[in-house]
Amino acid sequence: TGIGPSPIPYSQYTIRTGSMSGVFEVGAMVVVQTNVDLEEVEERDIIIFYADILNNGTQERVIHFVNSIEQVNQSWQITTISNVSTNPDPWVLSEDDVIGVYRGHIEGLGRFLFFLQTPLGRGVLLFNLTVVLIVFWLLKEPNKPLFAKKVEYDIVDYDVVEELKKNSSQKE
Repeated sequence: TGIGPSPIPYSQYTIRTGSMSGVFEVGAMVVVQTNVDLEEVEERDIIIFYADILNNGTQERVIHFVNSIEQVNQSWQITTISNVSTNPDPWVLSEDDVIGVYRGHIEGLGRFLFFLQTPLGRGVLLFNLTVVLIVFWLLKEPNKPLFAKKVEYDIVDYDVVEELKKNSSQKE
């Protein structure tokens, strides 16, 4: 899934099926450019799009190769194909179905990001951050704040201070 709205024209998604196995595997995080002109899209490009893959009225996000793309009567018609099939997908996409064009991926990172979205993942992250802070606290210098500012100061000559104290007490 994409992670929140983004002011930049890229989104990231986690691969959840093996339909593109050999290109990227289940658990990969893919980066998709979302502001692409379809005139620049060619056959064999990888796109992410909405399709009713189960014929139940629910639009799912799918990432497959472009099998064919053409403009008919001012409207785009796009067919797609997975990496593990020799037959094109049964749907024909329009411009409104296309989310974006694949630009890269990192194997395994999507699984980690998906895990962080779960309550257990958030708990593990919070626990680890707490442990890191405790380690910093234990390693800090005694009597020094954990995140102290560096302060420049003059060195005090305590012999001079004692001399000044004696002189001021003798005047009283």
